[in-house]
Amino acid sequence: MDQNGQGRAVTDDSSPQRNLKSAHSLCLNQLMDKGNILFSLTLMSDWAAHVVDENLLEVMKLVEKDMKAKKVSNKLNKKKNSLSTFGELKCGHLE
Repeated sequence: MDQNGQGRAVTDDSSPQRNLKSAHSLCLNQLMDKGNILFSLTLMSDWAAHVVDENLLEVMKLVEKDMKAKKVSNKLNKKKNSLSTFGELKCGHLE
């Protein structure tokens, strides 16, 4: 019940899914703020635009490389887990 004695549905704002969305929103806002600052700086000179462009390309390459590595790692872990589960089942039948 609220302060006026009226019954209202209580929502759980601390759910993991809601926290994840809040963390993503916060991260996006921080990146957007930095992006706006960089954009403003690049308007000041061609050299600044070139430096920002080169570094953003580098960052994009690093992020893509990291994402590919994580994807491969996840596939290997899934394969490893499925093989170990298969081995456990197989051993269970022999005993």
